[in-house]
Amino acid sequence: MRNLFSLFSVLFCLVGGISANDGVFYSNGGMLFPLTETDISVAREVLSIRVGRDDHAYVDVSYEFQNACDSAKTVVMAFEAEAPYNVEEHFSKAGVHPYISDFSVEMNGKSLPYRNAVVAIDYGKGGDGHDMKPINLKEWKTYGEVPDSILPNGSTIYNPRLDSIVSYGYGYFFDATFLPGKNTVHHTYRYHMSKNVVNRFCIPYWLTPAMRWANRRIDDFTLRIKSDIGEGVCLEDSLFMDHPFTSADGAGQIYSFERNNGYYSKHYTLAFPNGSDIEWHGKNFVPSKDIEITSEDEVLYPSYGIPEDLVVVDAAGGEAGCYVGETADSFLVLAQDYGLVPKDGYRKVEYKAEKGQGWLVVSGDNVADVYASTRAGSKVIARLKTLWGDIPEAYPCLGFFPVKGSDGLYTQWFKLRVGKKVGYVKAEAMTWSAINKY
Repeated sequence: MRNLFSLFSVLFCLVGGISANDGVFYSNGGMLFPLTETDISVAREVLSIRVGRDDHAYVDVSYEFQNACDSAKTVVMAFEAEAPYNVEEHFSKAGVHPYISDFSVEMNGKSLPYRNAVVAIDYGKGGDGHDMKPINLKEWKTYGEVPDSILPNGSTIYNPRLDSIVSYGYGYFFDATFLPGKNTVHHTYRYHMSKNVVNRFCIPYWLTPAMRWANRRIDDFTLRIKSDIGEGVCLEDSLFMDHPFTSADGAGQIYSFERNNGYYSKHYTLAFPNGSDIEWHGKNFVPSKDIEITSEDEVLYPSYGIPEDLVVVDAAGGEAGCYVGETADSFLVLAQDYGLVPKDGYRKVEYKAEKGQGWLVVSGDNVADVYASTRAGSKVIARLKTLWGDIPEAYPCLGFFPVKGSDGLYTQWFKLRVGKKVGYVKAEAMTWSAINKY
């Protein structure tokens, strides 16, 4: 019986209900940590993460460590990154992650050399608790060395002698000599942002390795988020509830809210930097879990299965906008832009495509044929297309339903109105929205 003792079964960047095949994971960022117990503590950390235009996240971290000993102490420090997932990328036996670049570490003003290795990862422990022991690559095999059917995905390797599979990652190791008192470390790198059907970009970052340092916290912690791409960034912010995020020069727009759509309830910060830095600062910070910075789609993606969404309406049924989230006294809504409306006088209403509610636009560069019926061989009565750069035409949705074909398989269809005609279009070619945002 094959021993599957550390298998990465679901791409953690994806939310429940989406298979890993619907997204790609490239790598994660993360905090430096010691390999063994140490009396070195983290006095200060300033973590800056920039969303780049080139599909990369840029990380710049400044640390202040405190050595309580009266003499210098050398500690092996490490950085760990997961293997790519759902990416056609060759296994790096040198231990150098294929999607991390410009990697550097300076300690007390001097560059530190580092060495690399392939290591086993235990996903049950998140970013904390790995022993980082290098894998003996003479015993472990990857794609091309064993039949493809043995390995469940590209982030695993196989040991024929043990008949075992392990999820692997890449380790970076430094011999760091801490002088008595304060020591500074400056760490920079960039890594390819991940993406999935929910988010145009996803930046996972491991904070939990901070728990390995002596004080089991970060005495003074600052998180700065920058963006070069001119769109919103989103963060599930349960770690940061003690203090709000702020805009460094006041130019950024920030919303802090709870999203409760009937399927889940989470608290988020949604920010539009507008050329500014979005910043959070706190003392005695205990990073009990890791974080992901994502595109604003995180709170906009409709529920799975039947297209449905929540709309905020007034007492007369007038639409204020699609529900994004809520504060104690207001709803955050999106129409053509984001805005707050008071809960007093407004309420959430569920819109469903199957009830003939909402609007449809052609997805991306698709050409959508509208048929007179859903029967095979039905006449095409209209052809829909949105030219690149044009504002898409929105069509009233009149229904959503599956139709079983002669092969026994189901096809999802929208019923819609195009001018004075009513027809049917395959759901895969269209995007549904509860309100007309155009």
